Amino acid sequence: MPVYNFPLTSQGPTLPVLIGLGGQQTASLPSLAQAAQRSVLLRGILDTASNVTVVPAAIIAQLGLPLHSSRTTTTTAGVINVWLFIASLSIPGPGPAVPMFTRPLLRVMEGTVPLPNVDVVIGQDILSEFLFLQDGPGGRFTLAF
Repeated sequence: MPVYNFPLTSQGPTLPVLIGLGGQQTASLPSLAQAAQRSVLLRGILDTASNVTVVPAAIIAQLGLPLHSSRTTTTTAGVINVWLFIASLSIPGPGPAVPMFTRPLLRVMEGTVPLPNVDVVIGQDILSEFLFLQDGPGGRFTLAF
């Protein structure tokens, strides 16, 4: 079972996240180099209160992620309409010898409100695949999958 240990930041449990094209779109590209160019390294935050991962609208547009559907969701501001897109998500291990967690096909919600110092909100759709332990006094958090 791979284990990732990361330091807690002033924002909370933040970590690097790669967002890219979904599996079918990546497979249609002629080379691995083009697939790598169609992904973006961002700063993510783990959010146990979110049931879906949120990616900024600007990144969705930059990557040309395909639209999946629309739905409503409930936020602290009330019920809103949102767009869902198809993407891939990877979390690089904290060292070169640690395998990377990858979800090649994931529905992500378009984020329209920028968050300070954070790009991606990682929700329960990803967190449910991990053992997550936050050690506040120790100033770190652990993910295992």
